[in-house]
Amino acid sequence: MLATNHADVLNQFLGTTFAAGDTELQDEYDVHGGMLNLGYDIAVSDNITAYLGVGVGFDHFEQALSLNNAGQSLSDDDSDVVFAYQFKAGARYALNEVWAITGGVRYIGFRDSEFKHSDATLSSGVSAFAFQLELSCSF
Repeated sequence: MLATNHADVLNQFLGTTFAAGDTELQDEYDVHGGMLNLGYDIAVSDNITAYLGVGVGFDHFEQALSLNNAGQSLSDDDSDVVFAYQFKAGARYALNEVWAITGGVRYIGFRDSEFKHSDATLSSGVSAFAFQLELSCSF
């Protein structure tokens, strides 16, 4: 529920006429990009290989924003291209010549993206940790 003072702030920021009451705000992101990655493998034993990696590139962010309120509705989308980077580390355990198990962690970050909606500019920076567990087959 959108309180009166929140509606006033949104109206000032976006130049809208939202009324206090039930409000639904949704935003969706779609990201496509590419990175150049460099990796370094470290043989720990016959079956275990550790790895380190870094990557840099560019990603295209698309944001779809939808705001529905009794007073007014707003739907808009915008996009931005941002610099992206990542760091990876983990280990592979060779079960045999064909099968391997890999476990690792990845930190990925994106420089500030800016999206323009009406008279407002929304900016954000995104970063995330991702954990990987993989069973792979080489042939």
